[in-house]
Amino acid sequence: EVSDMRKINFKESIKSIKICQNHLLINTSNKEIILYDIEKLRTIISLIDENLVDYDIGANGIAYFDFDYIDNRPGGGGINVWNNGWAYRNDGVDIQVSTNTQLSKYHVSHTQSGEFLKYTINVLQGGSYDFSIISSSETAGSSVSIFNEENETLIDEAKLPNTQSYDIWTETELGKADLDKGKNVLRLSITRGGSNLKMLKVTSKASTSGMVIFNHKVYPNPTPKSLNIHFDAFSSKKVKVAIFDLQGKEIWSGFKRSKAGENIFEWNALDNKRNKVSNGIYFILIDDGHKVIKEKFTVLR
Repeated sequence: EVSDMRKINFKESIKSIKICQNHLLINTSNKEIILYDIEKLRTIISLIDENLVDYDIGANGIAYFDFDYIDNRPGGGGINVWNNGWAYRNDGVDIQVSTNTQLSKYHVSHTQSGEFLKYTINVLQGGSYDFSIISSSETAGSSVSIFNEENETLIDEAKLPNTQSYDIWTETELGKADLDKGKNVLRLSITRGGSNLKMLKVTSKASTSGMVIFNHKVYPNPTPKSLNIHFDAFSSKKVKVAIFDLQGKEIWSGFKRSKAGENIFEWNALDNKRNKVSNGIYFILIDDGHKVIKEKFTVLR
């Protein structure tokens, strides 16, 4: 069975697919084995609206746990309905098409107490994050909690409201948790079932304030011929880079469209007229529209 083909474009004829804990092993017509690591499929976050149907690829009990799943081993119960929503993915999690598609076309449905979903994310900047979830329910009493890869509690059990209809969605604040920079595995646990789940929102104070650039570095300094401008960014945005001399005169400027994650930009030590700048002390200014970074450097040929 193919667990998830949402973000993969296949150029070869597929002969077999094996689902592993953190990847797919795909055997194509030319006998090549292709590895797709799920960490490369996960959006790097600082402000994330995680569609809850986009949980990790993997087997039941590892990437997710659902009480109704395929078991076609001899004597294993036969092939029964395992995705009760009949939509989006072909594994054990119940997924339905939403009538309200403003936030997402799909949602997790038929939740039962004890089930869980895992999400592998790459955090750009470690720190405190606010968690909230968008859910719907026709009953009261359902709840969720969140754990990390070491099974440590990040978010204690939080109750989800009765919205009076499975077609009416509301956002519930779950609490705050610290996330480390780099790879993080979140396990969303259905402590008490009954709610439909659509989105998990994880936000930092920096991302909601509009800040884009952080962790910048300018090198080499002094530079003989070119300067590297290295910075991390929370999101895609037009960023201005300008060079000034000691008198405050702008000698060069340009724009770069940042991407979420690492960004590297090179200035070739030429002015706006494409002439080599002379030896001396200069200032570089990086402006994302919210934060301005200013650094001093030296050109020494």
